[in-house]
Amino acid sequence: MIKVKLFLMLFFATVVLGADSLSQEIKVGIIMDAQTSGYQKIKDELSTELKLMTQSEFNVHFVNPIIIDWSIIKAQAALEKLQNNPDIDLIITIGLVSANIALKETKLTKPTFAPYLLHFEQQPIVVKQNLNYLYFSTPFDIALKNFLDVVNFKNMTLIVDEKLSSSLPEAMKSLKKSALEKGINLHLFVINSKNSFKQIPLDTQAVMLTPLPSLDFESKKELIDDLIKRRIPSYSFGDDLSVYDGVMISSFSRENISRRIRQLALNIHSVLRGEDPRQLPNKFEDKHQLIINLKTTNKIGVYPPFDILNKSKLIEDDKESQGDEFSLSDVAKLAIKNNLNIIAGELEIKLEDENIKEIRSVLLPQVTGDITYTQHNSDNIYVKNGFYAHKSSTGAIKLHQVLFSEKALAALDIQKKFKTASVAQQRTLEMDIVEQTSTLFLDILIAQTQLKVEQENLKLTKSNLDMAQARVDAGSSDLSELYHWESRIATSKQGVLQVKAVLEQAQDALNLILHRPITSRIKTIPATLDDPSLLISNKELLSLITNENEIKLINNYFVKEGLKSASELQMYDAYIAAQKRKLVSQSRAYYSPDIELVGEMSRVFDEKRNPSTGTSLEDQTNWSASFVLSLPLYEGSARSARFSESQLKLQQLQLSKDYQKNSIEQQIRYDLHTIRSSYPSIKLTKQAAKAAKKSFNLVQNNYAKGTRSMSDLLIAQNETILADQKSASAIYKFLKDLMNLQRDIGKFDFFMDESERKLYTNRFSQIINNSDNQSSPISKVK
Repeated sequence: MIKVKLFLMLFFATVVLGADSLSQEIKVGIIMDAQTSGYQKIKDELSTELKLMTQSEFNVHFVNPIIIDWSIIKAQAALEKLQNNPDIDLIITIGLVSANIALKETKLTKPTFAPYLLHFEQQPIVVKQNLNYLYFSTPFDIALKNFLDVVNFKNMTLIVDEKLSSSLPEAMKSLKKSALEKGINLHLFVINSKNSFKQIPLDTQAVMLTPLPSLDFESKKELIDDLIKRRIPSYSFGDDLSVYDGVMISSFSRENISRRIRQLALNIHSVLRGEDPRQLPNKFEDKHQLIINLKTTNKIGVYPPFDILNKSKLIEDDKESQGDEFSLSDVAKLAIKNNLNIIAGELEIKLEDENIKEIRSVLLPQVTGDITYTQHNSDNIYVKNGFYAHKSSTGAIKLHQVLFSEKALAALDIQKKFKTASVAQQRTLEMDIVEQTSTLFLDILIAQTQLKVEQENLKLTKSNLDMAQARVDAGSSDLSELYHWESRIATSKQGVLQVKAVLEQAQDALNLILHRPITSRIKTIPATLDDPSLLISNKELLSLITNENEIKLINNYFVKEGLKSASELQMYDAYIAAQKRKLVSQSRAYYSPDIELVGEMSRVFDEKRNPSTGTSLEDQTNWSASFVLSLPLYEGSARSARFSESQLKLQQLQLSKDYQKNSIEQQIRYDLHTIRSSYPSIKLTKQAAKAAKKSFNLVQNNYAKGTRSMSDLLIAQNETILADQKSASAIYKFLKDLMNLQRDIGKFDFFMDESERKLYTNRFSQIINNSDNQSSPISKVK
């Protein structure tokens, strides 16, 4: 038995060691244009990809790269050194300068790979022994056409790095000729670290940018900023500068980098297996999609046509980043401060104060002053006899004081209660405005997340179209699949546009409530369940609720709190109190008289009277005072009708209050039922989205292999999008339900101070603890 074990051990060791000895060691020399993070990332990704691809056949080892710092002389020396190094099996250039040096080398003794070679279709394809390269297949004619579709120009400058321009003299001549055929004057501007890009011709109307290795990132950014400042449209080739850096247009996709590295690894693997580098692919088909930076277009005043925008990828003008950031609680507080309806309501309360003052004035002394000049005709019989003065000037001061008036006192009391009702109405308005504001803010967050989902859906659909094209090319499917996915892309674009419209509408509506310019945009802070301004962030409160009975008690507590703080009921209480006061006043009208004090003092300042009478009232002062009691004795049936009308009105108000009370309770319980669904849905929708994504990835991979049908992929994608939409908006929808509940309860967490929060929390905990204490004896009996 021991011998058998020893034999097996020796056998397996021989197999394993033999397998290792069969793996040929390959040393790879690297020439890198510069020590940048981008180039280092390419090297690392290529190393990983190549080792995974060849691990069963070759042991690939990357030696330390030679950095040439963009120097042509250093690149030539590095290439010669690696060519003469017997330990190096193959060479890879990473960068445009080293790639062009490899292309110009007259004789290459070792397999050399140049994955980054700038090439225009006007250049001839070079076939050289031991050389394999992947060039940027930048279609200049198509790029120029795309550029012209967005903006019209006649004079264009092509900015080329000094270190690259010497490699492309013939190409530059061809590009000028091609541009001239389209009526475009092309100017070549060679740039380096010394000359200034501000020397770009003044008549330049558009700029195309090639990779600029001589410039550091800050200089490149300064170049882009200068072009924007001069309002010059820009178009970029490759990934050296992109729309994400501020360039207006590009057609380069970042996913091309990984695809290019994978193609390079396949070519290297083929050469290691014995294939001729010259026979391998050298034209790499980059995926091109027009990408437009809308922020840049807006700054320079270029407005692309809608048909171009619809088929392009857009880098949105980030209007939300203007100004300060706003959270859910921020917009709620801002609405209370800025909303015009709330401000108008506050003025209405001030008007009520003035009405009270006016009504109260009836009970205060009323003093009137009169000055009278009188003249009678001289032939008047009474003037001739001296009874009347021919001319007279008199003055009088009259006093009117209500000592008691049930009607006036009732009017004052009723007006005060009307003010109480107005204050309650104002609070109702404020609660409604806060609810509307919170809902709109959350709608904006939902629309923003839905927009991302729709854009991802569009991206997936385009990817499915690419796979369908591959299936058609392989003969495993027909053109119907292509037409279907093209139709789906158009539908997905409609979905993106619809969500954008919803987002814009919500932003406009929020600006209206906040009294901001309608076209302005705020920067939103995503709402979370951990927001300290919300009591829901206190996880200890949620952990207290463990059974159905406790939920019932909490529901009853919320109803009780809602009815107690409901401003609608407070408004009805004020109106009912006013109506009752009116009834009391009307009943007292039968026996309660109005008592008034009336007084008057008058003086004759001057008069002209017939002197024959021997009398004169000039300079005489007279006064009078009286108490007046008035009581309406009979008004037909008016008094009884008014009394009956007031009674009916009181009954009507009481019924309306009772209905409002029931309505508030029903709405609070409705909100609680909704929350019992929306809160657990946060976790459930995440689980559903995760599972749907896994399912979609499996179906998509199998669809690419031809083992699943288009209908399977379509179903899986629809389920994924639906699950993502629900998951992305689950928290916001729950918060909307929570805002509705807080509105109906009459208390928003945003406006509670620390003492109110503590009191609210203690009450909440006390209810649960009391429930536990009451249920414990029953549990023991059971």
